[in-house]
Amino acid sequence: MLKIDKYKIVKLLFYLLHIYLLYRVFYQTNEYNIQWNNMYLPCIFSTVISIFTYMIYTQSSKKSSHFLIYFLLMGSLAYFTAFLQSTNINLAIMVFTVCFQLSGWFFNKFITEILYLRRISYRRKSKTDNLNLILLIFVICSELYSIFFNQLSNIIKIISIIYYLSNMLIPLLKLFYLLLHSKYPENSFLRWMLGIPIIAFGPFLFLFALPLLINKSWVDAAVTTWTFFAIPIGYTYLILSKNLLGLRFILNRLLYYLLLAVIPSFWISLVLIWYSSLFHLVDLIQLFGFLLLIIAVFLMIKEQIDYYFRYAFFQDKNNVVQRVEQLLKDLKGILSLSELNNYVTQEIKKQFNSVETTIIKYNSNTNQIVREYLIGNADFEHIPFQNIARKEGRLLIDYENNIGFFLSRQSNTFHYLWMKKPKNHMRFHIYEKSWLIMFFSYIRLTYENILINEAFVTKIMESNFEFSSSQSRFLFHIAEAERRKIADNIHNTILQNQIYIYRKLDILAEDKYSELLPLKKEFKNIIDRTRTTYREIIPNTLLNDGLSYSLDKLLHQSQQKAPFRLDYEVELTTGKFDYYEKSLIIYRVVEELINNAIKHSVAKRVSVYIRETEKKIYIDYLDDGKGFNKEEALATEKIGLKSIIERIKSLNGIIEFITDSPKNVQIFITIPE
Repeated sequence: MLKIDKYKIVKLLFYLLHIYLLYRVFYQTNEYNIQWNNMYLPCIFSTVISIFTYMIYTQSSKKSSHFLIYFLLMGSLAYFTAFLQSTNINLAIMVFTVCFQLSGWFFNKFITEILYLRRISYRRKSKTDNLNLILLIFVICSELYSIFFNQLSNIIKIISIIYYLSNMLIPLLKLFYLLLHSKYPENSFLRWMLGIPIIAFGPFLFLFALPLLINKSWVDAAVTTWTFFAIPIGYTYLILSKNLLGLRFILNRLLYYLLLAVIPSFWISLVLIWYSSLFHLVDLIQLFGFLLLIIAVFLMIKEQIDYYFRYAFFQDKNNVVQRVEQLLKDLKGILSLSELNNYVTQEIKKQFNSVETTIIKYNSNTNQIVREYLIGNADFEHIPFQNIARKEGRLLIDYENNIGFFLSRQSNTFHYLWMKKPKNHMRFHIYEKSWLIMFFSYIRLTYENILINEAFVTKIMESNFEFSSSQSRFLFHIAEAERRKIADNIHNTILQNQIYIYRKLDILAEDKYSELLPLKKEFKNIIDRTRTTYREIIPNTLLNDGLSYSLDKLLHQSQQKAPFRLDYEVELTTGKFDYYEKSLIIYRVVEELINNAIKHSVAKRVSVYIRETEKKIYIDYLDDGKGFNKEEALATEKIGLKSIIERIKSLNGIIEFITDSPKNVQIFITIPE
């Protein structure tokens, strides 16, 4: 069945109506005496709306985005045709009647949906939506009836205005109420939602409409309607921006830069007016206002340029800081003593041309020594470990021409790393010692943590108890480390061997054995499946490109293979979190949600929305599948569901299930920053 894109149909009608009505106005001037100065503003507004709705359509698939698109398109058509009401073009009058009411209805739907999506309020009951839809149809039909038959026109106009105002004002009053009483932490979002229509319609109401009712308008209507552009600009920013700036912050910064710009603006204006030899106070005020705004905007742009480029162009980092940063980065991926020993060996060989290194474990009760040779085979037998053990706590131990580092103490066993240069009487100089002290300060912490973790793993393997969030995160860390090892083994051995065999088959098939061609094709499929398995086991994009890009790629790939329609939105501003595991856990949770949907949901449509605020990360999953019972699923050992719960728990997060067979599934996950 051919899929119909509603947006493209509405946009086509939007363009056709504009073209046709403009043709009627400008090419039949004998009948309709309309000047361009009356139409240029609605034409500009429609152009802006066309651009912004396209931006929203291409960058957001949320239902709230669709409602915003239709609200903007209907509002633009209503604004455009409002200037044609005096022309007696029946089509313009009909379009205005329909679009005027539809704009209010879609605005109501947009506010309701976005509040639900942000978890600020619950979705409105379907009965209320149906009643509002019936009222919409009734009001539009009544207005069209009064246009054609001129009956009850005044009463119907009053009803239509009341209905339109109810669709516009009720959501705004709700926003105002939530801003005052809601415990929702992101008040900046509510301020934006409420501030945009106030900025857009405030000047028209308070500078033109209300003064006109009393006596005379203070400002021409055409001037006040320029603020209508705040609607498409503001709400598009609200929908597409991943990190909202606070309105209070923007106003404070603008006021600050306006104050900075006052003196230079005044003097520049005075000089320009003076040299023009036509000094007028009005000209001075206008020029001053223009320069004030230009300089303030320039200062704001300069601040952003400084923020992005100053650090890159004027870096002031010494080598020690860079080495520490690299060391910390390297140690993040080390999870076992063998990995740590290999890393220490590698770094020492880089720093010293020739040196012997041994890890020594000394038991103070039995005086037994266990040696682990890293470089060379030095035993360090002449060192008095009994005396050194009494001076516990010293990181650096300098004994004759040998140098040792205290790593850890486990009960009565002391762990040291000892080094010496092979030539007799050859000492470590001060620069080498300073590097070693810096290096082993971090190695010692890692060494102790690994010993503690290994003891903890041994303990949990021998017992059965409920894990805390930190323990769950630790176990997940170990599991991911094993995934990495398996992935490396697949990539470095299995996959390389497959590629080697494939190339041999390719040569044989070309030279002599054409019957090998089917085998070559099948082997190519095996290689592709191996590569896919490798990528699924360890998502390298997380390290290279960050969480937002990785999730977007994961969901896009799932979109291609899923047996249902998958709508998704990823709005994350943090590129990398304090620890890599947090990104990995979030990635695995989303991956598990999609896999469960493919295997069990029998859904036609699945939606996944991931967004970040200053304090929390939200993951919303919705599907229209068969649903499930949470207690039954957990009782029947559903590994995927348990995995999701444990991973969220490890981040001190909250997971909420709204599901009951045979209804759809809603899963709301909240993770603290």
